[in-house]
Amino acid sequence: MKKCASCTKDLPDAALHCVFCGAKQPPAPAVAGGQAKTVMGYSANEVAEHLKQQGHAPRSAPPFAPPRSPPSPSAGGQFPPPNQGYPSAPPQYQPPSAAANARTMFVPGAGPGGPGAGNPGPFPPGPGPGATGPTAGAFAVGGGPAPAHQPQPQHQPQPQPQPQPYARPSRPSHPAPMSQPSALPQYQATHSVPARSGRPIEPWKDALRIMMFVWGGVLVLAFLTPTSLVPALTFHFNTIIDGAGMAKLEPLVLAAVGLLSIVLAAIPMSSVPRGLMAGLMGLTGIALPLIIGLANGAEFQWQPTVGIVGMVLLIPGLFLRHEYRDALLPRLLITFGVLAVLAPELVPNHGAMPLVEHFKAVLDAEGTAKVEHILSVVQVLIVVATLLAWLPSPSSGGAKLFAWLLILWFAVDPLVALVLALVDGTIGASLEMSPYATLMAWAPIASYLVLVGYGFASVLGKQLE
Repeated sequence: MKKCASCTKDLPDAALHCVFCGAKQPPAPAVAGGQAKTVMGYSANEVAEHLKQQGHAPRSAPPFAPPRSPPSPSAGGQFPPPNQGYPSAPPQYQPPSAAANARTMFVPGAGPGGPGAGNPGPFPPGPGPGATGPTAGAFAVGGGPAPAHQPQPQHQPQPQPQPQPYARPSRPSHPAPMSQPSALPQYQATHSVPARSGRPIEPWKDALRIMMFVWGGVLVLAFLTPTSLVPALTFHFNTIIDGAGMAKLEPLVLAAVGLLSIVLAAIPMSSVPRGLMAGLMGLTGIALPLIIGLANGAEFQWQPTVGIVGMVLLIPGLFLRHEYRDALLPRLLITFGVLAVLAPELVPNHGAMPLVEHFKAVLDAEGTAKVEHILSVVQVLIVVATLLAWLPSPSSGGAKLFAWLLILWFAVDPLVALVLALVDGTIGASLEMSPYATLMAWAPIASYLVLVGYGFASVLGKQLE
C-alpha cells in the first residue's frame, strides 16, 4: 500500500490516480526480482526470511534425476533391459522456493512443507536434516528422492485420513423381474374375444366374385344354347326379336343377369353392395316365371310360391350357418325355410297329402315311373336334414354341403331325363326338339339360387360381425 500524494489516503501500489481526490500518482518504483508480494500481501523474501527463522532451509525444485549407469559385466552384474536407466547417485534435494510456500487465499499458513500452524497442507513435511531410517531415501513431495539429512520439523502433524477409493455399485447380472399385476384389467369393448371367435369378417369377399364370374358365365352359355334345331335353328335372341309380349322377358333377363354378374364381379366394389345386387338379380330370375304366368292369366297356386320363398330363406341361411356358427339368425332362417319348403308337401291337396302320395307311388309305380317320386322323397329328406343347424356352435351341421345339394338338385331331374333318353334311344329326338331343354334347362334356376345364396349371405353376414 502507498499514500496518496495529495490527500494521503491509502492506495494500492499500482494505482495511477487517487480514487478519492483524483490526483495523479507518481509511478511506483521498480521492484527487484523476487521481491513482489503475493495475493495475501507477503513477498517471497518475507516468506524465505520467516523460514530461516524457523530453522528450514529454503527449498527449490528438485532437478531431474539423471539415469544410473548400468553395472559392468566385469563386476559380476547383469545388463539391464533396454531403455532402463539407474540413477548414479541420489540427487541433492532442494526444497521448493519461498514463493511456492506463500500464503494462499484458502490456506492461511504456508504451503506444503511449510511450518505454519502445524503444517496444515495436505502432505506431511519431508524428513529433517538428521533423519535416518526408512525415510532417509524416500522421495519428497516435489517428485524426486529425498536427501539423507534433512531437518526435522518442530511439530509433527496428525495423519490425515486417506480418501477411500470410490466403490462402483455392482449391477445385478439379470434385472429384477417386474411385478405382475394380480389380475388383468377387464377388457372393455363391445364384443369380447370369445364372442368374436366364431365371427369372421367378410368371409365371402372373394367367393362372391368367383361365383358371379362362374355362374354368370353359365347363364351366358345357357342363353347361347339353341332352343330348337327343327324345323329351323333358333336361339333365345330370336325369341327376343320375334316374340310377343311377355315372352321376351325370360330370355332377356337370362342374358342381362349373366352379363351383369360378370361385369359387377370385375368392378372394384365392397362386398355389401355387390352382394345386394347379386341377390336382387337372382331373386328377379326366380320370381319372373311366376309373374309371367300370372300375367298370362294362369291360376294362382300358393304351393310354388311358398316353395320358392322357402328356398330363398333356406340357402342363404345355410351359408350363414357355416360361417357364423354361434349366431341365432342363421338357425331361424333355416327353420323358416324348412317349414316353407315342407308346407306344400304336408298340407293336404284335393283330399290327399302330397308326401304320402309320393311314398305310395314309390311302392305301387312300375318301372321308371318310380324315379320321379323317389327324387321327391329324397329332396324332402335333405330339407329335413338341414335342421342339424341347431347343433352346438363348434359343429357346422353340414350346412354348406346341404346348401350345394339343394342348389344342384335342380340339375338332377334333367340329368335323369337325359339318362333315360339314352336308355330308351330317344336322345336324338330330344336334342332336335330342344337342345336347351335337354342340356341346359337346370342352369338358370341353379345360377339364380347361387346368386341369391351368396349375395344375401354377404349382406346379412355384415350385420353379424
